[in-house]
Amino acid sequence: MMELPLYAVITTADRTIRFCNRALAALVELEPDKVVGRDWDDIFDGFAEDQASWDRFLVGLVTRQYHGRVRDAAGFVHDVFWSNVLLGGSGSSAMLASIGHDVTDSIAAAEMLAAANADRERLVAAVLAAEVEERARLAEALHDDTVQALTATLIQLDSALAGRGQPTTLARARDTLADALVRMRRLMFNLRPRLLDDEGLSAAISQLADEFARDDGFEATVQVPQRRLPRAVEELAYRTVREAVINCARHGRAGHLAITIEIVDGVLVGEVADDGVGFDPGAIGARRDANLHVGIASMAERVRLARGEIEIESAPGAGTTVRFRMPL
Repeated sequence: MMELPLYAVITTADRTIRFCNRALAALVELEPDKVVGRDWDDIFDGFAEDQASWDRFLVGLVTRQYHGRVRDAAGFVHDVFWSNVLLGGSGSSAMLASIGHDVTDSIAAAEMLAAANADRERLVAAVLAAEVEERARLAEALHDDTVQALTATLIQLDSALAGRGQPTTLARARDTLADALVRMRRLMFNLRPRLLDDEGLSAAISQLADEFARDDGFEATVQVPQRRLPRAVEELAYRTVREAVINCARHGRAGHLAITIEIVDGVLVGEVADDGVGFDPGAIGARRDANLHVGIASMAERVRLARGEIEIESAPGAGTTVRFRMPL
């Protein structure tokens, strides 16, 4: 339970301190007897929050409770919730007894909680947005690759069944279907390869790099530790690398791609670098780069949601490097 320091003080309307307990005097690193007889503002500083209460006290009125401030010997300002009662007297000799709770820590905790709640709401919204984007990209991939291939196969088969096809129609239909199957398997592998579960991050990333390098005509080098990592870390690292590799294959026109992952002081540090055409990070929202923009945004958001860090460095003609860090 959080302790709230309790301050006690008696003052007169002219702000002279008549009594001060040890907790309040300790704020200014003095003994209570060294505080008594001195002006409040000289010891604890004057703040606008207190001025209205002093003004009312001077005319015989009491502000029963209010939120004030005091400054300690180090210059740090403490938030104090004061409760006041008039002891007697009049004019400048009227005496006021005050009990104060130091609520500095509780206010800071409340502000941290509010910030955490706001951050949580932002993260939830970002997760939902990332899921929507991921589903849209999956639907687009299915439409562009699998659905169109299956549609072409159906047309070819219908033509053959109707007797309108050439002798090679069935062969072409089979080839189209086989190609669709290859694309579907590749899409499933890219989403989540069984190899990642069975053998870990190194094997999955190596296979990912080999497949893209073979299909898209670039060389790839991979340096990834063989050790197993927490499942969530392997999943996030794989998806981050996958997105960077996909961007390289689709947009980079690279000759070489290098993937490096290492573990440094309990943090996974990764880098995916290509020597391709690069791009202008400030212009990826342009219409012609819409898919690139969505992919990069989703990749970056996923890493940040896991309390990681990501940096994307690129320029036209200078290749692209994606660097990321995530706690284990």
